[in-house]
Amino acid sequence: MTSSTDVLQIISADILRVDLYVPIKEADKFQVGDECQLCVREPFEHEPLEAQVVFRSPMIEATTGTLRIIVEIDNRELQLPAGFTVSVAN
Repeated sequence: MTSSTDVLQIISADILRVDLYVPIKEADKFQVGDECQLCVREPFEHEPLEAQVVFRSPMIEATTGTLRIIVEIDNRELQLPAGFTVSVAN
């Protein structure tokens, strides 16, 4: 290890940010300020989570036909680790 080797990464996990890539035909369901529900995938069994839309890209991803949406999950109680996988609840 040298003096420039990273040995620690500090994160703030009280608000979890999720990038969603939504098919353009579904994109109107997601407006900044809206709430949506996310389903947590295994191995973190959890009831659906409430999230708030904080960003909606003005540009369609041409190669995938999707729109980037960013939502945030309130995790002040630190019950969920960063990095788990979710899907949008129907």
